[in-house]
Amino acid sequence: MNAFNFIAEKVWKRVQGWSDRPLSRAGKEVMIKSVAQAIPTYIMSCFQLPDGICEKMRATVSNYWWGFEGGKKKMHWRSWAWMSTPKFLGGMGFRDMKIFNQAMLGRQCWRLITEPDSLCAKVLKGRYYPKSSFLDSGPTKSCSFTWRSLMHGKSLLERGILWRVGNGEDIRITKDKWVPDAPCHPIQPVVQMPDDLKVCSLIDESSRQWNEELVRICFRPADAESILNIPLSQNRVCDHVAWPFTKTGIYTVKSAYNMAKCEAVHLNASAKGKGESSNQVCTAKEWKSLWNINAPPKMKIVLWRFAHDCLPTGQQLRIRQIPAYDLCCYCGIDESTQHAFILCQYVAEIWRELKRKGGFKLMVKMFVSPKQWIFEMLAACTDREATILVIAFWHIWEARNAVRNGENKMHPHCIAEKILAYVDMVLVHWCTPAHPRKSDVLNRKRWEPPPQGWIMVNVDAAIFHKDNRMGLGIVIRDERGVFLAACKQGIDKITDPELAETIAFRRAVNFASQLPHDHIIIASDCESLIKKLQSRVTDRSNIGIIIEDIKKVVCTSTVAFSFIHVNRCCNKAAHVLARSADRLSESVWLHVPPEFLWSTLCNDMTA
Repeated sequence: MNAFNFIAEKVWKRVQGWSDRPLSRAGKEVMIKSVAQAIPTYIMSCFQLPDGICEKMRATVSNYWWGFEGGKKKMHWRSWAWMSTPKFLGGMGFRDMKIFNQAMLGRQCWRLITEPDSLCAKVLKGRYYPKSSFLDSGPTKSCSFTWRSLMHGKSLLERGILWRVGNGEDIRITKDKWVPDAPCHPIQPVVQMPDDLKVCSLIDESSRQWNEELVRICFRPADAESILNIPLSQNRVCDHVAWPFTKTGIYTVKSAYNMAKCEAVHLNASAKGKGESSNQVCTAKEWKSLWNINAPPKMKIVLWRFAHDCLPTGQQLRIRQIPAYDLCCYCGIDESTQHAFILCQYVAEIWRELKRKGGFKLMVKMFVSPKQWIFEMLAACTDREATILVIAFWHIWEARNAVRNGENKMHPHCIAEKILAYVDMVLVHWCTPAHPRKSDVLNRKRWEPPPQGWIMVNVDAAIFHKDNRMGLGIVIRDERGVFLAACKQGIDKITDPELAETIAFRRAVNFASQLPHDHIIIASDCESLIKKLQSRVTDRSNIGIIIEDIKKVVCTSTVAFSFIHVNRCCNKAAHVLARSADRLSESVWLHVPPEFLWSTLCNDMTA
């Protein structure tokens, strides 16, 4: 522990240097997150810091946030467990240094898995896991402190890592996590299986499809459906690991930290017997709506403290047994959070003036708790009304504190005028007008034929949620716009839009490869898909296996392929064909298009 004392001392010295700066809570938040908590980042990426060092840094940061008065630290109105909770769960988003340290070490472990040819990976493999993989390795009696630190990061990585099925030869059915709908634990079959049995034993090699009969025999119905919904590679690409908490499937410290912190928050709530909302997505949306209000951060922090009922109102001072005047400074009534901001006659006059001059109406009824009330209020507000609400709360709180500190009481109408003037300033200087994206301006709005010697393949996918399937459409034309071929097909159990677009694109590559042409342009209106196909980095998302499938076909083919993104207006023919794919069977047209497509093809040429 002594070897790392310099980190805690460095954080303390840096924070002490800010003590003479009169910063708002928002200013303190920025300094803590961008400076103080960034100091140990490099050390944390290499070593597991002792709990005592993390606790010293926590105490330093926490005491600075809540402040000092008369040489003594002020009351900490919320626990650090809450303060270090992500903002979308109701916290302030400060780092829990223990979990952040583990997430940083997890990134090093991720590199050892995904970059096995690096010098570091080769040295560690030769020393600690010469006959196995990194995921199967563990601590030894004589291992170094660095290796023990990596094992600490590996324990976090294993909780979230997921295998993507390619050829299935590297994934153990009962030991590895490979089913997306059950990422928290390895899937358990209903029949006994050897521990080293691989996923490839569940795949029919001749058709490169799941052996449906065998899958349904070996697994529970829900698990079997999840397995059968996993798309397979047609070209036996290798299995690879993925991180399902990011869109790209690549491990990031932020996503790993949020995963671990969310687990800790839920476990802590369960241990205390406190219930939580069953709809975490809705809860996250409500907190995000609070932090996305167009207003200065210091004002939104007051609203956050109101939602948590952790402002030093008279009622809270009495609960905490703090010897101070605990009645309303305006009317002498018991001062609760609701009274201080809504019910007090002095404050009510401010809200009436805001309604008269600013058109803002406060919802007074249905007050069950501060958090419930504020979220219902924000849900009913426009963007301007939300800005008025948060700025009004801040001015009301500042005016209340000024009176308690002996200053003269302002007239409620003066405070209302200050609020509206501040709102106008915020709306002018904080809200930037939305400009159209360059891609929207520059994209072509009509179909254009390919260069001479090339053919154009337009491909699109459509989702039929009611039938739990997708449809794909492919239209091929030459440089004169002459129809060459078309294809449509329905595919069962695919309802993810990006996955559907990728499967349709793979079918377009295979279909176009069968034609007697050596230069092929394939156009899709899915920009994210085109970017992934043009990237040289291995894609580890849920469509990564299909992406690698397409890349493998292109690399081994003698045909010159070019992939481009086009506006949806340029892809109408493929879209019409995809929407008409109402059967699971495949339909192909050569040289003569289907009748329902004639008008679309003619419009493309005459537009």
